[in-house]
Amino acid sequence: LLCLYGLYQHFFGFKETLAYIAANPDPFSTDMEARLRSGRIFSTLIYPNAFAGLLILAIPVIAGLAKNERRLRPLFLAALLLAAVNLFLTKSIAAFISLTAAGLIVSMSSSDPALKNYRKYLFALSAAAAATLALIVQIRGTDSIYGSLLPRFESWLKMLDLSRSRILTGFGPGSFEYVYNTNSVSYLKYAHNAPLQILVELGLPGLIIVLAAAFTGVRAIIRNFYFTRTPQKKVLVT
Repeated sequence: LLCLYGLYQHFFGFKETLAYIAANPDPFSTDMEARLRSGRIFSTLIYPNAFAGLLILAIPVIAGLAKNERRLRPLFLAALLLAAVNLFLTKSIAAFISLTAAGLIVSMSSSDPALKNYRKYLFALSAAAAATLALIVQIRGTDSIYGSLLPRFESWLKMLDLSRSRILTGFGPGSFEYVYNTNSVSYLKYAHNAPLQILVELGLPGLIIVLAAAFTGVRAIIRNFYFTRTPQKKVLVT
């Protein structure tokens, strides 16, 4: 449903919403108007990168189901194509960098015998993601990309500066919005960077604990993936 809405957004939704904003001007809609004019779909997730991140999580599972569920293969292949088209329409550079890196890392580091025959497909996925990344950079233009990256880097530097004053205790859970926007020109409700938001709210000890928990979880997933022999179960573990 999210992908279908993403297509609607691309072909019709942006024009309709921009026409509504033009007919009902609001000084607080400037940021949203710029996002709509960029042509980068986000479905119902507000930000294109958030939608792209969700698609990256879903696409490998859909591909695995398409391979293993023969009776429903046409349905899953259609869903895979729909998700891939939506991912491209987000024009998310970070998403395709992540997809390229993930394919290379898994193909080169996995020792699971069940995956050896699929390494060439993973390399092909990485190559396709890298080619798409180059195309998106060309479509969006370096000036546009630089303009979107610069404010992000500036906000990251501000978060690091804030965390220095309470590096051991943080400012408390849920305090990011208040702390960051005090005496700030730009407004952020969330950091859009989990490690930095955790560092600001929970301090360095809290960040270490969260990263250790994440590492433990990923390690458990990898171990379960290796010892799970049926393709259907491997898809579920993924």
